[in-house]
Amino acid sequence: MIDRREFLGSVAASAVLSARSEGQILNDGLGTALHSDRRSRRPSLRPVPDRVGGVHQCVIDMSGIWQFSAGSPVTLKNRELGKLNWTPVQMPNELEMQGVPAKSDTEYLLRRTFDVPQDFRGKAIVLRFDGVYSYARIWINGHYVREHHGGFTSWDCEITPYVTAGESVDLVVVLVDRSDDPSGASQYAKHSIAGILRDIRLLALPAVHIEELHVCASLDDQYLAGLLEIRARYNRTAPAGVSILASLRDPQGADVPLPVAKPIQTGSLLNLGQVRIPQIQRWDSEHPNLYELTIELRTGSEHETVTRRIGFRRVECVGNRLLVNGDPVVLSGVCRHDIHPTRGRSPAAQDDERDPALLRKAHINFVRTSHYPPTETFLSACDRAGIYVEDRDGGCRFLGHRRVRPDAERPIRRPIRGDARARPLASVRNPLVVGQRKPMGSEFRQ
Repeated sequence: MIDRREFLGSVAASAVLSARSEGQILNDGLGTALHSDRRSRRPSLRPVPDRVGGVHQCVIDMSGIWQFSAGSPVTLKNRELGKLNWTPVQMPNELEMQGVPAKSDTEYLLRRTFDVPQDFRGKAIVLRFDGVYSYARIWINGHYVREHHGGFTSWDCEITPYVTAGESVDLVVVLVDRSDDPSGASQYAKHSIAGILRDIRLLALPAVHIEELHVCASLDDQYLAGLLEIRARYNRTAPAGVSILASLRDPQGADVPLPVAKPIQTGSLLNLGQVRIPQIQRWDSEHPNLYELTIELRTGSEHETVTRRIGFRRVECVGNRLLVNGDPVVLSGVCRHDIHPTRGRSPAAQDDERDPALLRKAHINFVRTSHYPPTETFLSACDRAGIYVEDRDGGCRFLGHRRVRPDAERPIRRPIRGDARARPLASVRNPLVVGQRKPMGSEFRQ
């Protein structure tokens, strides 16, 4: 993964840092993430669009009242579902926090109906789940669509073949709080969680759309000019006439001229190359300057616009020192759980927005998100507040323990690629902590 996911998890450990090569740069190369067919088969996240041509509202919030049942129907057809007892619950939220007992290894059903807007006709229609704990299976109109392991990672569920624009949809999420999930292996930071913990959104995308977007924003060797590199992947081989444009605004909202780079396109891959931007306003903890990058994809009469807030910075390890933009940095940090007195592991967006501001008032400049990836809302707030983030994976301790299923390392070992941003500092995989604390540590250094 790029951007925030490349920063080594245990940056505060001088012994670890000193083991790195002298002057090693940690975060300003895209590598081969979009050039390997083997890698391309890994799960990816489509970037959530800001605008899609011909669609009034391309992102619809699915939060609100859902129906809950502890029944076990023979099938998930309407006639079977109608025989169950249903209770209204608020989602996103935990079931336990709403007075619904959530036992481990027990199936629960969450259901809601919704209408697909008429102007979604001809579009790719996708459900985006930002966190369903911990094992989920999805049915649309009685058709099984997919499964997903891991309660704190975002994932997509394309439902285009199962729905019709202008008609109602019956969505059923079958979830299980599995005792063999890696997040429960710590045996101290886990309680019965079961529920849709984070946002659920309905997306409309052009038939040809951006499936992966990778952005790398760094600095040159003098730390004066910005280096911007953009790579994208379409969801299919791009037809003739497809074009992709990039524009940039500085922290004050002024347009930043981007040198013209000739795109290199191979099948569904597009490399916009690296451009040099002089006199950049750098990002660091004391000066969290963020630029606005806009990517626009046009295919005939269809278009899609994606906007990202990015920070130009360069992170290096020199000896046992962590350097940001060439200056040594002292990390003053804390661990943070997603926690709320009435919502449990499902804090509201305003809580994730507020916490980084409170941390800065307490002179905190570094957060370790124990023990799972945080929300995008929290990370964006950290970007604005100037907080370095160690972005944890979804597993904690004892992966060699008999209680953890054999394939439990999959959501940890595979990077979640796709909706990537040039975030200032962070790491999703926390490889050094994994290596030190877990019997299977050597597996995670690969």
